[in-house]
Amino acid sequence: MRLVQVATAEWTALDHRTNEAIELLRSRHPRAAYDVSIWVLERENEHSGALGVAILSLLQLKELKRARATASRLLEVAPEDWRSHVLSSWVMMAEKKKAEAVEVAASALHLAPADAQAYAAVAHVAAQVARHAGFAQTAAERAIALDPELIDPHFTLALLRELQGDWAGAIDRYGEALQTSPGDPRALMGLAEAQRLAGRRADAGRTYQSLADAAPESDELQDVLKPETPLSVFRLLRSIAVLFFGALILMLVVAATKPTMTLLVITLVVAALTATTPVRRGIALRLKPRAMAQAKTKTSWPGRNPDFVAGLVASGCLVALLVISIASSPG
Repeated sequence: MRLVQVATAEWTALDHRTNEAIELLRSRHPRAAYDVSIWVLERENEHSGALGVAILSLLQLKELKRARATASRLLEVAPEDWRSHVLSSWVMMAEKKKAEAVEVAASALHLAPADAQAYAAVAHVAAQVARHAGFAQTAAERAIALDPELIDPHFTLALLRELQGDWAGAIDRYGEALQTSPGDPRALMGLAEAQRLAGRRADAGRTYQSLADAAPESDELQDVLKPETPLSVFRLLRSIAVLFFGALILMLVVAATKPTMTLLVITLVVAALTATTPVRRGIALRLKPRAMAQAKTKTSWPGRNPDFVAGLVASGCLVALLVISIASSPG
């Protein structure tokens, strides 16, 4: 009896630590989640749950070689568990082996022909390969038929609509997801993005507000509000390029002609202010997180893009200075 109690306590502890690793993964701490999963595996090297967490952690860390080795190990440990095959397919997808990934994921359905979550997981994998869109839709619809309360298949069906440019269809699918799970942050985020891309800015703004009201601390909302570093860097480099070429043109103009100093200073200031608009706008949005969410509701048409307009104005000022200087030059 004592041995049974000890063994049971150890299993409970391992499961508890595995659940802890899962929570760390959900809160976007893959390195910590991986460390906890390794702690579990050091005590039970065939713990399938810990192996699964380790794979997901390594995928987030982009350590694909180790993820592949861990996925192979999981298939050895739990070959009859459909999750082993789906996780292996995720690794293949990360390795850009999309055709193989769908094939491996589909094999999971033979192991769980009546499991709604299995169909939902396979549909998600297949939806990322254009030529398997039909299979993805069938699998997602089968998942909903098996479990009408499952929300993930709705996301897959919405994704399929988005890939086809059918924003109205995507909006409808996200609406169905919200009927299944009212206030779900992922569904609200997806709906807001679909509305934005469909040009329904007012609706998108209201949906973003609903997301902020329903889940102010959600990861989805933080994704909207967080600074877009790569874009900001791009804006900075673009502004520097505009100013550099503008300065080069000014030097050439000054060398060839003698424009008035007032005209030179005014044009240079206007060009500098407009060229740096993308950077200044990015800083303003960072200082006002709510503005970041509202900015995302703007249409992507270049004519209404402040960055595009700023670059156009800067270029126009420099060209105007060049033309005026040449026209006013002697001879």
